[in-house]
Formats: sequence, structure tokens, C-alpha cells
Amino acid sequence: MLASAPIHMNSRLSTISLYGGVFLISGVTLGLEILMTRIMALMMWHHFTYVVIGVALLGFGAAGSYVMLRDARGQNPVEGVMRRLSSYCILFALSIPFCYGAMIRVRFAPLMMGEDPSNVIGLLLIYLLIAGPFFCAGLIICDAIQSARERVGSLYFFDLLGAGLGAIAVVLCMESLTVPGAIIALSVLSALSAGLFALPDMPGIRALCKGLLALGLALLLAMQVLPAAREGKLDPPLAPSKELADLLAVPMKLEHSLWNPLARIDVSEGVPGRPTMGGAAPPNTPLRKIHSVFQDGSAPTFFIESVDPLVDMRFLRDFSAASGHVILEARGAKDVEEVAIGVGGGIDLLIALQYGVKKVTGVEINASTLKLLQEDFLEFTGGLAGRADVELVNAEGRHFARSSGRKFDLIQMSGVDTYTALASGAYSLSETYLYTREGVEEFLDALRPGGVLSYSRIVFPNEPRESLRLAATALEALEGRGIADASSHIFILRGQSTALWASILVSPTPLEATVLTALREFAARNEYVVVFDPEEPRKNPFDDLLRTTPGQRPGFYANYPYQVRPSTDDEPFFFNFFKWRSLLEIGEYGGHAYSSKYPVGHLCLVLSLLQTVVLGGLFILRPLRSLPKLGMGGGTLSAFLYFAALGAGFIVVEIVLLQRYVLFLGHPTISLSTVLPTMLISAGLGSLSVRSGSNVYSRLRGLALWIPLAIVFAWLSSTYFLNAMIAAGLGMRIAIAVLLLFPVGFVLGMAFPCGIRIISVDRPELVPWAWGINSFLTVFGSTAAVLLAMEFGFTTVMLAALPIYLLGILALLSGYRPSRNPAVSSGEVA
Repeated sequence: MLASAPIHMNSRLSTISLYGGVFLISGVTLGLEILMTRIMALMMWHHFTYVVIGVALLGFGAAGSYVMLRDARGQNPVEGVMRRLSSYCILFALSIPFCYGAMIRVRFAPLMMGEDPSNVIGLLLIYLLIAGPFFCAGLIICDAIQSARERVGSLYFFDLLGAGLGAIAVVLCMESLTVPGAIIALSVLSALSAGLFALPDMPGIRALCKGLLALGLALLLAMQVLPAAREGKLDPPLAPSKELADLLAVPMKLEHSLWNPLARIDVSEGVPGRPTMGGAAPPNTPLRKIHSVFQDGSAPTFFIESVDPLVDMRFLRDFSAASGHVILEARGAKDVEEVAIGVGGGIDLLIALQYGVKKVTGVEINASTLKLLQEDFLEFTGGLAGRADVELVNAEGRHFARSSGRKFDLIQMSGVDTYTALASGAYSLSETYLYTREGVEEFLDALRPGGVLSYSRIVFPNEPRESLRLAATALEALEGRGIADASSHIFILRGQSTALWASILVSPTPLEATVLTALREFAARNEYVVVFDPEEPRKNPFDDLLRTTPGQRPGFYANYPYQVRPSTDDEPFFFNFFKWRSLLEIGEYGGHAYSSKYPVGHLCLVLSLLQTVVLGGLFILRPLRSLPKLGMGGGTLSAFLYFAALGAGFIVVEIVLLQRYVLFLGHPTISLSTVLPTMLISAGLGSLSVRSGSNVYSRLRGLALWIPLAIVFAWLSSTYFLNAMIAAGLGMRIAIAVLLLFPVGFVLGMAFPCGIRIISVDRPELVPWAWGINSFLTVFGSTAAVLLAMEFGFTTVMLAALPIYLLGILALLSGYRPSRNPAVSSGEVA
């Protein structure tokens, strides 16, 4: 059996060239992965990101199998390795813009696959086009590791260092370059890495000329393409079922499009319209010039034209979201201070001003939305964002409430959500900490005596889901505070019969008779429907649920067609309304994204797992049958289990920590750009610590203790320690996060080079295959982690990494004993 001979680092130039090239390519690859999650959030609904990105990352595994087969057939000459890596880089550089350009021309309606099977073909095309660049990237990294496996620790360090810094760079540059512009920039960097790999094989003056030529071509490409990207000419198409897609078909022009890691914010041209909230508005609502604002083509809100918000916005006093102020007025509250979480177009701020609040603080997680309100539409909205009684804060609402130390009379949340996938690898199924039981409890604690917590969310009158789940959460949060008759603290109303918007009002003190009278009169005057009144029973699911005793409630949850049990911080999947048995109701597939009765997200997760297993078997395990001397026994099975455990275990820990640190750091983007790079870079340093001459068997046995300790430390610190430091400044919180995460990543990073050094002695042909398995199981682990978290919580997911790692270490130690590898055990092999 032949295996590629290793590159001997016989010159400083060769070392710099190899490490530098791997560093750049790793950064480009992870950057491309993050950008693809943003692109898929526009082209599809967020659920499908699991499926598509999962297939794309399988390209790594396929690349590992390809390199293994090529080496086994003697098609990998020792000479020219660097030239081959350079050629792969050129192929990678060309594939990025080509596949992106082709992908955005594929017409695909994700929610219509059940009605129009031709969309399945569109999905398959997208699979292939996304997988192409990742396959090319996999060839580069696999070949580099295989050819320089005697320095795998150092090489893996530069691989992870590049990935970590690439994640930071993409997050920081996404807004200025736009996502299509960043795609082109990654292509340019890949082309430059081709020059780095080729340097050792070139005479000095020739290398300089070729380098200058490559740089000139890269700059020319950037100058020609980036302006088109900034103008939106290369933007991906929207899913046909999104509201913005319907609006653009009218046609309607867009005046602004702003990219960032959370979402793309689009603002339409101004047209006369009647402002509403979820379709709910009182009969006397006048026409106004409005600009519609969309988040990833959905979740619409409005900028409303105003000369003086105090004068020409009086009609907003009768909006359903103003019902919290009705309670405060009935209680005679003075010098009211309000926090509106989720500023959007500023409607909640305008409502607060109509009721004469002393101060309203708008907390908005998306900086682009604030920029529009504070700059581009400041004059259009009558100087709303510049008023002395209006304060705007860019933060996550829950973190703001926990860390500000302030008390409010009213906390208002109108339709706050982010239907998007955020981080490296698609793991996000709309986690939100605003609507968990712990979140409601913390918001109630942030209220002054007589204060009100007001939620406005979608309601389906016949079979309510999210509003009913939120009502159940408020009920149990109140009961958790020792309130026996919790339903007497809740009032719910919704818009007219055609509206899909409900306001859920929660008070830490019982709603008095005068308050209930004022709310009923408010509803009657504006033709709203009272859904739940603690003194007037009605026949609907809200009444059925809110009047149950704690002992009766589990039966209600079990029998109700949707999942409405309160979500928790450990299971923050508030928008997961479907039960698994709903997967069998195929006839309900299709429809509107918000009202579909079929669990599209569940289907995509299951499909992602199935396709990962099938394609993994086809491209990772099947190639072994082509090699007579390889089989799934002995060292091969041990290597498979070990590197599979590393891939699944690391991504599981990373996913949980990304979630845990969102609340602590106060923003998903800050969590992404802190946790992900810290974990990757510290893992790279851990890899670097596995130096030549060390006894890797002893190191691996030690990791059987250190890895469980690191995982337990990560769980304990993220669960208990972070809450005590929540009020520290952002810089201090980032420093604390880095200090807590660094030892975890460092320990986990040692495992990969130990395994590579062990198998490379008598099974060197398995090295690229092992790297492919590691990448492949990262995909599987990310999807499996979400499924486990949905059912059992993130704590269970984190602790599941313990047996995964231990199983892998035990498998490798049993399959590759020191007696079989005396050189490694004695430290003679690098």
C-alpha cells in the first residue's frame, strides 16, 4: 500500500509557504461557511440551512476519501506537492464565484416541495453547487496534512488559527463588503494562497513577477466586481413565500439594503399605506406614507412619516400594543419609564410618546435597524431617534434587563424574533431567550410596583401556538414567584377577526376591577376581541389552559395538538411548536411560512441526519471497499471511531458554548466573534503543544482525564459563574469569556494531532480519510446536537460530549497499542 511521502521542511521558505497557505485557506473556508448561512437564510427559510450546509460540509469528507484513494493507487508523486496544492487553490478560487453565481440563479420554493416536486431538483442543484468549493478546500487541507503529517501539530495550529481569525474577519467585514462582496474577497484570498504554495518551486525573480501578476489580477477582479456587489446586483434571490418577495413582484423598489451577521435589512420605497401591527389596527387609522422594513425578506415593520410624533401620531394610542399603557393609566402611574425591546420601525417608541412617558428606552439587537432610524430616516420619522425622551441601545433585550440594574413601569415586546441561522455550521433553530420561563421571571423582576409586561405576538384563533405558549410561560413564571391565582394577573386581547396579532399583558400584582374595566372599554372602542379575561370565562384554548391547576396542566399539554409547554433557558426553542408525530401528517405540508401545519423544521433536521448518514456511507465508508488491503476491522475501525468522536464532540461543545455566552456577552454576533475564534485558536495552540519526540500514548491516556474535566469546567462556568459577572463592562465580559474558554479549547485541541501521529506510523494511508471523518462528523454532530437540545436541553447535549470523547479515546488505544507502534510510544517519530 502506497502513501504519499511527507514533505520535509528543508527550507524556511517551504515552511512559511505551507503554513501560510493552510492559514489562508482555512480562514477562507470558515468565512465561506458563515456567509453561506446568511445566503441560505434569504434563499430559503432558516430550517433548510441545516440540510444545505450539511451537504456542503460533506465535501470535506469526500475530499479525504479522494486523497486516500489517490495515494493508495500511487497517483501522488512526492515531487510537486506544493505545486499541486497551488493548483487546488486556483480551483478553489474559481469555484467560489462560479458556484455562487450559478446557485443564485436556481429557482427554488422551499415551502412548495410537497406541491411541486420540481423544487426537489432545485434543491439538489443547490446541494451540488455549494458542495463544490468545500470539496476543493477539503483537497487542500487533506493533502497538506497527509504530506506534512510529521508536523501535524503545527499544521493543525495554523489551520485552526486561520479558521478562528477568518470567522472574526467575516463578521467584521460583512456589513461593509456585503455578503456577495465578501464572497468575491474570499475568492481573491484563495487565489493569493495559490501563490504562497507555489513559492518554493519558483526562482526568486520569477516568483516576484508571478506574485505581482496574481496580486494585479486579484485587485482588478475586486475593482470590477465589488461595486456591483455593493449595489445589490449580485444579491441572492428571496424565497418566493417571503413577504418581501411578494412586494418586489408588484413591483416595489428597495431604497436600502444592509447586511450584517444577524440579517439583511431591506427598506422599500415610501408609499401611502395604513400602518398596522400584525394586521391589527383600530378603524380610525389614517393613511400615512410608510417605508416597509424587512429582516431577511420577512418579519416586516414600518417607518411612518411624521412631522411631530406628539401631534400627528395620536392614532397610535388605540393600537393593540398600547394596551399596557391602558393599565398604567387606570392605575394612575406617574413619570412612566418604558423599555421597548425590538425597536424595528419605532412604532412602540411612538406609542410610548403618545402616553406621555417620562422616558422610553428602545433596545434593538440589529445595529443596522438602529442606523436607519438614527440616520437615514431620522428626518422622515420627525426626529424620533433624536428626542431627549428617547434612548436607543444596541443590545439583546434579556441581557439589557439583567445588566442595566434599572426598573421600568412597562416592558414592551412586539413581535421580537430572528428567523435566521447565525453561526458557523447551521445550528440555530430560532433559539430565543426572550420567551423562556426564566426570561419572563427576569422581566417581571425588572418592573416597578404596579408595572406591566406586555407581549405582542402572532395568534391563530382556532389553534393558537406561540401566543398560547407565551401565555403558559407567563402563567408558570407567576406561579414560580409563589402566586397561587396566577391567571388573575393576565389579560389577553387580539385584533379584529382578520388580524393575527394578540397582546398578552402580565402584571406582578392582580389586575384590579378598574383596570379590567378600562381594558374591556379599550377593546370595545377599537373593535378588538378579548381572548382572556380573568373575571369573564370564554370558550377557547387560552381559557382552557389559564384556568387549569398545576396538576391538570400536563394533561392539557399532552392533548393539545401543538407543543405549548413553556420553553426554558436550557431548551430555548420557543418557536418549536410541533410534536414529532406531526411528521406523519404529510397532507398538511405546504402553506404559509407562519401558518403551515406541517413541521418543516423537524423534517429538515431529520432529512439532514438521514442524508448525512447516507452520503457519509457513500463518500466516506464506501471507498474502503475499493482498497483490498483496507477493511473496517482493526486499526481502520478504531481510527473511524476516534476521529468521528473528535468531530462530533468538539462541535457539540462549541454549539452549547455559543448559546450559553449569548446572554452573557449581550449579543449573538459578539458571542459568535468571541466564542468561535477563542475555541479554534486555543485548540490550535493545544495542537501545537503536541510536539515532536513526545510520547503520544501517554498524552492520549492523559486526555481521557483532561477532556472530561475540561467539558465539566465549561458546563459549570457557563451555567453558574457567568450570571455573577453579567453587569461588568463589555470589554471585561469578553476578557472573562476568553479566559474561561481558552483552557477548554486548548485541551480539546490536543486530541487531533495525537491521533494523526499514532495512525501515521503503520496506517499512513488513513490520514486524509481520518481528517475527512472528523469533518463529516462535525456536520452530523451539529444536527444531532439540535435534535437532542430540542428534546432534552443544552445541558444534556454538553454532557453527552463526555462519553463521545471517552469512546473515541478508548477505541484508538485498543486498536493501536504501543507495542504495535514502538517508534511513537518511545517518541522517536515526530
